[in-house]
Amino acid sequence: DEVITVTNFTYDSADKSSITISTTETNNVINLYYVKNAKVITHHYIENTDGTKTTTKVTLANGNPANDVTENTTYGATYTTSPITPSAEYEYKEVVGIASGTVNSDEIVVTYYYQLKDVEYTVNYLDKRNNQPIETPKTDEDTVGTVVNATDEVIDIDKYTYDSSDKTSITLDLDETKNVLNLYYKRNAKVITHHYVIDENGNTTTTPVTLANGNPAEDITEDKFYEDTYTTTQADVAEYYEYVRV
Repeated sequence: DEVITVTNFTYDSADKSSITISTTETNNVINLYYVKNAKVITHHYIENTDGTKTTTKVTLANGNPANDVTENTTYGATYTTSPITPSAEYEYKEVVGIASGTVNSDEIVVTYYYQLKDVEYTVNYLDKRNNQPIETPKTDEDTVGTVVNATDEVIDIDKYTYDSSDKTSITLDLDETKNVLNLYYKRNAKVITHHYVIDENGNTTTTPVTLANGNPAEDITEDKFYEDTYTTTQADVAEYYEYVRV
């Protein structure tokens, strides 16, 4: 009957369940004991890949953000906190604060941090004619959700020129079979056209024929790729020459 409300405290016990009033006033005392209130607050936040900590709540498997957990307790009580199981793309990273212990302050804050998982991705370098590899594939890793652009993965390959990719970009997924980018290259080639003189014995020389303008015919080099079509033509030669063979 003597319990009252005391701010920031909770009634706990009494030294006697009751007293019987007597003429000996020193016996007419009852002690009521209170314990001080406290809170244990647990957060579940995201830590960026660069290590910076945020106050953004990590996502649960059901797609909802992880709510803060507040436990009302009292000084001297024991408490325990633990990380949660976040959505599949996140993993537990670290805890800031004392995860378990004895309450010794008005408010104890424990923060668990979670990061996006790293996944592997592969870039293949292929001959466009036959899909055969022409360079060792690149295997790297980055966090789930990272966008890998095909143009950023183009490299120089001897005797080849980059042509196209099967996708403009990929967004890294937990399913690593989806994290594949194919870059296609064309094999370089040249078409070189000579216009040479045949001597009086019918032998081919490497002497350029004279053109109608009086100048020697220059070699013509045209850059092409394997399986490209090409066309060459006879030169407009001086009137004292005639075309014989190719």
